[in-house]
Amino acid sequence: MAILFGDTSGSLRGKSHGGDQTLLGTDPTNTLYGDAGLDLLDRAIGGSDTLITQGSGNLYGDAGRNISDHAIGGDDTLSIAFVSPINVNMYGDAGGNLSDHAAGGNDTFLISGLLLAHQPIVMYGDAGADMLGHAQAGNDTFDFNTHDGNLVSYGDAGGNMSGHAAGGRSCHWWQ
Repeated sequence: MAILFGDTSGSLRGKSHGGDQTLLGTDPTNTLYGDAGLDLLDRAIGGSDTLITQGSGNLYGDAGRNISDHAIGGDDTLSIAFVSPINVNMYGDAGGNLSDHAAGGNDTFLISGLLLAHQPIVMYGDAGADMLGHAQAGNDTFDFNTHDGNLVSYGDAGGNMSGHAAGGRSCHWWQ
């Protein structure tokens, strides 16, 4: 099992900026974090990362948990390279909540190849959980170039949107 961190296994906080990296998980199970294994806080800014898995697992474009305060997610690309059954969760910005005045990045999800998945491949554009307060979602693109599969995509939040949270534009392309 591979666990890869682009910038830190902890949190980015203050005025920290995440770098732009490419992470490739080639193990049967992979967990990839583009910027922070935990949170983006305060005025931290995530980098524009490319995350690719060749196996099952989880991909987090910016933060494994939450993005809050005035933090901003990067413009990330998350993709799967496979030809066999697989179970993957992909989070464009935060695995948890997007809250306060935080903003999600403009993320791209790419699924291509022969997909024979019986388990769903689930994609969250901005937050795996809730968007709260004055959070602003990014404009995300979901590009599916596959023949078969169980694909589930959430443009903004996997949970609830409340307060003054605003969704972004989502484009879903099925080829």
